[in-house]
Amino acid sequence: MKLNIVNTLLLVGILAYLVIGQMTSEDVKKQAYVVTGELFAEFEYQKELDSEYKTLKEKKDQELALYRNDLIMLENKIRSGQATEEEVMTYQQGFEQFRNMEYQVNEELAKVNGEYSLQIWNKLNAFIKSYGEENGYDVIFGAGGEGNIMYATENLNITTDVIAYCNNKYNGK
Repeated sequence: MKLNIVNTLLLVGILAYLVIGQMTSEDVKKQAYVVTGELFAEFEYQKELDSEYKTLKEKKDQELALYRNDLIMLENKIRSGQATEEEVMTYQQGFEQFRNMEYQVNEELAKVNGEYSLQIWNKLNAFIKSYGEENGYDVIFGAGGEGNIMYATENLNITTDVIAYCNNKYNGK
């Protein structure tokens, strides 16, 4: 009789262990990570906006260079002692205007860069959410080496797949 009770308890214990083990394995979340720097750099929308930014920056740099060249010519005239008082005043005013222009250009470029970054991340986040939903992920982490994920096995790295997915979505595929 005692043996039957022990066997029954043992059987119940084993079944409980298997049921709990099965429940636990079903509760395991599907997780992965992407290397955010790589994802950002390889996203085609980022490349397009980066090209636009570089074009804008070159245009602004050229405008500043033209103004700077005019100032350099006046400065050389002043140094040679051939400048009139009016030219000296023009140089001083021009130099202040140039510094203000340079500051405004840098502010504008920083603002545009920030806006572009925000636009890119908004698109990426939407695409990553869609990717996660379509592929049954519960969590997709972003790993950038800044301390949020310091180590994960490479088999959890889905960066290449996500880059391809995001670029396809961006291109309407």
